[in-house]
Amino acid sequence: MVRRTSDLPPAESKLQNWAYDLNGRVPINWSIKAQGLARAAAILYARGQDARRLKASVFSRDAMGLLVARSQPFTPEELDVFPDVEMYRVAFMLLGMAIENLTKGILVGRNPTWVQDGALNKLVTGHDLESLVRRCDVVVEGEDRVALRMLTEHVVWAGRYHIPRSADRIARLTTKQKLRAQSDEYLDAVFNFGERLIAQLDVLLDDEHTAEKTAERVALAQAPPAPPTSDDKPKDFFDPSKPRFCPYCSRPVVFPILSARPGPQGNGKTVTLHDPQHPAPVCDRWVRAQEADAYGLALHVFAGRTGEPFLFVAPV
Repeated sequence: MVRRTSDLPPAESKLQNWAYDLNGRVPINWSIKAQGLARAAAILYARGQDARRLKASVFSRDAMGLLVARSQPFTPEELDVFPDVEMYRVAFMLLGMAIENLTKGILVGRNPTWVQDGALNKLVTGHDLESLVRRCDVVVEGEDRVALRMLTEHVVWAGRYHIPRSADRIARLTTKQKLRAQSDEYLDAVFNFGERLIAQLDVLLDDEHTAEKTAERVALAQAPPAPPTSDDKPKDFFDPSKPRFCPYCSRPVVFPILSARPGPQGNGKTVTLHDPQHPAPVCDRWVRAQEADAYGLALHVFAGRTGEPFLFVAPV
C-alpha cells in the first residue's frame, strides 16, 4: 500500500522534505530534464516532418481545387510514416516543457527559497511560458511571442488532448494563428524559435552555478527549519508598487493608490487602491474579464497568481 506523506513518521517526513528541497534547488537538475525533453521533441518533430512531406507528395489538387490522391498505393515504409502527420503537436508539447524546466531552473537558482519545506512556490508551478520567460528577464516580442503562446497551449492541452478543459482556452489563439499552424513553414518557424530560446535559457541557467549561489544553497540545506507560520504570503504581497502583469497578454498592470493612512492603533498602513490599470492598447480578453468580474480579476492580478483567473459570471 502506498503511504501518504501525512502517514510518515515526523523524522522520515522531515528527511523527505530536506531531500526534495536539496534536489529542487539545483538548477542543473532542471536542465538535465530539459535536455531529454528537447531531444525527444527534435526526434518526434523530424518524424512528423517526414510524414508531412509524404502527405504533400501523395495528395494534390486538380484544376477545380479538389483534393486528389496519387494512383500508386502506399509502400510499407510509407504506411509506417503516414500516421505521424500530427506528431508536431507532441513535439511542441515536449519543446514547451523543456522551456518550462529551464525557466524554473533559472528562477529557483535565483530564488532558492522558492523550493522550501517539500513544496514549490506557487510562482513556479504554472505552465504559462510567457510569464515564466518574462520572469527570467528574457524579452520575447512580435511573432516570437505568438510562437511562445502556441507552445504554451501545446503544453497545457493541445499536445495531450483534443480539447482543453474549457472552451475559453481555445480563444487564446486567434483564428488566423490557428490557420497559420497548418503551414509547414510556420510550424518550422515555431520549432526553430523554441530551439533558439532553449539555447538562450541554457546560458542563463549556467550562470546560476557560481560559487556564491552554490554556497547559498548549501547554507539553506544546513539551516534549521523555519518556525511554522499561518501566513504563507511573500513579504511584499501587500506592496502596491510590486510589479504585476495582465494574465492574458503579460503587459505590466498598475494599481494606483487613492489614499493611504495609518492603520488601526498605528500599526502599518491602510491603503485604498484604484482598479488595476492596463496600458494601452488594452487586450480584448482583459476587457471581457473586467466586464464579467472586475473584483475577481483585480484580486487575481494583485495576488500575482499565474495562469488565467477563475471569474464569477453572474447568470443572466
